[in-house]
Amino acid sequence: MIVIEKINSLTEQDLTLLFKGFKSKWQRLLKVYSFEEFIRLYNSASLTETCYRVIYNGHLAGIFAISGDFSKKKNDAIRIRNFSDWRWHIGLKLLSVKVAKKECYLSFLVIDDNFQGKGIGKMCLHYIEKFTLNLNKMNCITLFVSTENSRAIKLYEHQGFKIDSQLHSFFTEYFIGERKWYKMKKVLS
Repeated sequence: MIVIEKINSLTEQDLTLLFKGFKSKWQRLLKVYSFEEFIRLYNSASLTETCYRVIYNGHLAGIFAISGDFSKKKNDAIRIRNFSDWRWHIGLKLLSVKVAKKECYLSFLVIDDNFQGKGIGKMCLHYIEKFTLNLNKMNCITLFVSTENSRAIKLYEHQGFKIDSQLHSFFTEYFIGERKWYKMKKVLS
């Protein structure tokens, strides 16, 4: 059985999954390989996402976050202590998106390796679509994905997302090792 639950903050287990899901990007961004450093910096960030935990037969199978008009900033204080802190906050800023009105933005979706191929990503996207439609004022879901992430692109396309545009950024290449991105969009009716 799959359960999706809204959460107020990520637990250490959630953060472990997030760290593993984007490990190469965090290591490039932080220039450190420490999970503890990742937790410290993640908790110092000013985030607007609403996070969800995905439980499959009692086990953490995934996490995702969305944002839009329904989101509120959770933390206003930014504590920058050293160079890696600056890299972190600059990198997050480069990845942040100004979400348009009537848009739900999928910030991230991470499914644990042990649970991939079980339809959990598909179920998360259906959940987000239903949530977005229930708000009435929302008419689309958007996301950014690396052009190199063919597995994710395939999932999104099978769920009705279309490539809206392609972006090239020397800054994201420098900070997180990804230069080309697709903006994908699903228009809801």
